[in-house]
Amino acid sequence: MATPNFEGLRQVAQYNVGDKAYLSTNGTWTVTARYWSPGKQCIVYDLVYDYNGVELTRVEEHRLSRQNKGVRLRY
Repeated sequence: MATPNFEGLRQVAQYNVGDKAYLSTNGTWTVTARYWSPGKQCIVYDLVYDYNGVELTRVEEHRLSRQNKGVRLRY
């Protein structure tokens, strides 16, 4: 396997450290780190949930969104 071009990866990464992102849950997550995952062959992120400080590691970029698409309550 060829070594990835890290400068190219920086240019295509959608999130930087400190950016806000959403998963499939309500609430905002903050990006705390960004990596290239050789096993997954994609960019992954470490996140901290803004509400309670829970940490998630190595979340694939395609799972993140800039808009909240979480569960909506119906009344």
